Amino acid sequence: MKSLSGMRVGILIVVVLTFAASAIFSYQRQSEIRNHLELVQKSGAWSVSELEGELLKFTQVLELSGLGQRSQEQLTLRFDLLWSRLDTLRIGIETHAIRQQPGAVELFVELSQLLQKNENAVFALEPGDKPEADRLLNAFVAVQPKVRELNVNSFYDPYRMGLSEGGTPPPVSLSLSMLGLLLSGAALVLLVIRESARNRQQALHDDLTGLPNRKYFNALLQRTEADVANRGNRCGVLVIDLDNFKDINDTFGHAAGDQLLREVSQRLRSSLYDDAIVARLGGDEFAVLLQSSDDLSKCIEQVNRLCQRIGQAVEIGEERISVSASIGVSIYPDDGVSIRQVMGNADLAMYLAKRQEGVSFRIYDAEMSTQRLRRRELARQLRQAIVKDQLLLNFQPLVQLSSGKIESLEALLRWHHADYGYISPLEVVSIAEQYDLALVLNEWVIDQVCRQISLWQQSGLPGVKVAVNISPSMYSKHDLVGTVSRFIEQHGIDARQLCIEVTEDTTMRDIDSSPGILKALRKLGVELALDDFGTGYSSLSHLKQLPVHKLKIDKSFVQDLNTEPKDLRFIRTILNLAASMKLTVVAEGIESVQNLDDLRQAGCPIGQGYLFSRPVDAVAMEQLLLDQQAGRLLQGGDEMAANIDRLGCVTVYPTTG
Repeated sequence: MKSLSGMRVGILIVVVLTFAASAIFSYQRQSEIRNHLELVQKSGAWSVSELEGELLKFTQVLELSGLGQRSQEQLTLRFDLLWSRLDTLRIGIETHAIRQQPGAVELFVELSQLLQKNENAVFALEPGDKPEADRLLNAFVAVQPKVRELNVNSFYDPYRMGLSEGGTPPPVSLSLSMLGLLLSGAALVLLVIRESARNRQQALHDDLTGLPNRKYFNALLQRTEADVANRGNRCGVLVIDLDNFKDINDTFGHAAGDQLLREVSQRLRSSLYDDAIVARLGGDEFAVLLQSSDDLSKCIEQVNRLCQRIGQAVEIGEERISVSASIGVSIYPDDGVSIRQVMGNADLAMYLAKRQEGVSFRIYDAEMSTQRLRRRELARQLRQAIVKDQLLLNFQPLVQLSSGKIESLEALLRWHHADYGYISPLEVVSIAEQYDLALVLNEWVIDQVCRQISLWQQSGLPGVKVAVNISPSMYSKHDLVGTVSRFIEQHGIDARQLCIEVTEDTTMRDIDSSPGILKALRKLGVELALDDFGTGYSSLSHLKQLPVHKLKIDKSFVQDLNTEPKDLRFIRTILNLAASMKLTVVAEGIESVQNLDDLRQAGCPIGQGYLFSRPVDAVAMEQLLLDQQAGRLLQGGDEMAANIDRLGCVTVYPTTG
């Protein structure tokens, strides 16, 4: 690269000297052209002009779409082109000067956030939906003056404005002057062509991996769509996303992350047929276009080969890093009327593949779109359900295995939808995380739990402790400590009556800040529990930093006790680990008396599950609390076994201390 750069500098010097020898006037004029071309190309002023043009075109199509005069495909095309113009300005050496202008970076961030925020709304906009189109139009029109101002400033050059005041050429022969002029002009043209080709290469390819970028891939999809229509064949689209890439960056450093991306890109290229095109869409997301996919089995064969290659560990320095990825597959035109729709289908299939462990792929089917529409509708109604208090909390006891007394309660979210019926808590949390509802949902739950604790206390039931599960986004992106403190103070309860439960994987989202968050909660007096212990990826060193009070053994390990031969070694290991760290252990998912006996034998102090009680509403739980306060207690497994009802439940009574 240095030799090529030196060669370009040498040619430029020769051109300048030849130009000066021919005529000062010619030199001035050619220098003006050269400087102006460099200004336009290297500063990216042309890119700013294109950005403004695409913004105007998009708003025009958006307005016409609201009137029903433009199709969804035309709108999304303009939206993608606007994205590509913005991407060109946000990265790359050629647009560095533009980003140095006052307010340029802030404008690009504002426009990027605007595009991300409204992407789903643009893709979902139906032609003729004027209110929604007007709302989107107002949002984008608001940034047009800023883009216009940046465009004007990008072409302004005070030096160039005074170039007309030049001198006269030196007294040299006309023939030499013309020859020098022709040679220098030809050299400049060659340099401009070379620089233009270089800039085009940079604009269409990823600097890190050398793969085509999102802009190139989108243009390729459009050309492929036309080819498929003409030839009547099929093509496959793959969307690939690396799993836990942020954790790799945080643990091993960004240099290791970059090396991993380069290695993955090489594996993708080497694992596919020659006519396949691999692109890096950004971050840890890749895409593949299989241009000949008439036979679905051949497509699946290539995907299986990809899975095998990607799943192999990568050696970076002295580290050996395991790689996992999720792949979504969709076929055009089988799965959509446009290749853009098929690209979205592949992205949806990739998202569903993430629910599986390790390197995995999912092939799109129509049911996935039905599920996506269902989730969108649930997300829309979830916000209303939170505001209107249409969600419910049930409570399940945590029981002292030696006595049958309830040590505390766990609050469990319930939502019964009018059309879809019972919505599982896991799906509610997943929807809240995906559609930016995690904050309002978690605040609602914490508020309701603190209110219920206060009500029980007013009913003469002091000391009831209730655990709340916190979703990952609430833990890593929002002020969890401030929220908990606010509701404890608002409802006037003792902080020791509240327990916050987080999973292992949640604490791994931000290893550096996790201990600080938990220490701040513990300082408030709140009890802390690590939920689903044994299923996450935390290390012992990380666990030692977390100031938790309880470890909750995931129910999958308890259910393993129902198989033969039984294996209590893992549970005993957790019990020994907890004892060394002075932590209390809770076993989840206890459903049989035999489970109870096995856990007692292993020395587990606390359990939770259907054997003791199903989750019940606040009224039923209050009755249990009042009954226990009256002195009715169960003692031991024999009495529990004698009280198993037809639902497989033991009625137990809680302590209130």
